[in-house]
Amino acid sequence: MSDANDPIENEAAPAPGSAEALMQEAEMGRRRAVAAMSQVHKEHFALLFAHCFFLAGSLAAWNRAEPGATASSGALLHGLDTIRGAAIFALALYGFWVSAIGLYTRRTVVWPFLLNALLALWVGLGGVIDGFKAEAFGKAMDSVPAGSSYLAKYLAGPGSIAPGFWMLAAAGVLVIFLIIKGILGGASKSKARASK
Repeated sequence: MSDANDPIENEAAPAPGSAEALMQEAEMGRRRAVAAMSQVHKEHFALLFAHCFFLAGSLAAWNRAEPGATASSGALLHGLDTIRGAAIFALALYGFWVSAIGLYTRRTVVWPFLLNALLALWVGLGGVIDGFKAEAFGKAMDSVPAGSSYLAKYLAGPGSIAPGFWMLAAAGVLVIFLIIKGILGGASKSKARASK
C-alpha cells in the first residue's frame, strides 16, 4: 500500500536530458563498472602482470657486458635482435590487450599466454642456466670485496646474468603456475559436482 506523503514515491522522474537525469545515468554506469570489476578474478591481473614482464623481458638486455667493458659491435643486445624475442614481444603486445579487455568482459583467451610462457621459458630459463655456468658468473662472485654483506656476496653472481632472461623466466613460471592452478581448480570443482 503506498503512502501519499512518501516523498520518494511522489517524486517525479527527472526530465530526460536534464542535469539530474545525466547524474543518475552516470551513477548507474559507475555502479555497473564497480560490479563488473568485483567479479574479475585475480588471475586476470596476474596474467596482465606477466605480460608486462614479457614486454620488458623482450626489450631488456639479453647480453651482460662485464664490469668496465662494453658490448662489442654486432653482439646481441636485447630480445628484438632475435626471432624468438620478436615473437615474445608481439605475443606480449597481443596478450596485454587481450587481458586488459578481458578484465571488463570477464573472459580469458589462454593461447597467447601459454605460447608466450613456453617461448619465455625456453629463452629465459636457458639464459639463466647458461648464465650460472658462464665464466662471468665466477668472476662476479670472486670480485666481491672481503667484508661485504652476505646479500652483496650472493647476489653478485646472479647479477651477472642479463635481466631480460630473469624477467622472461619469472613471467613464464608465473603463467605456467596459473594455468596448472586453474586446471587443478577446475578438476576439483568438477569432482565436487560429480559427488553431489
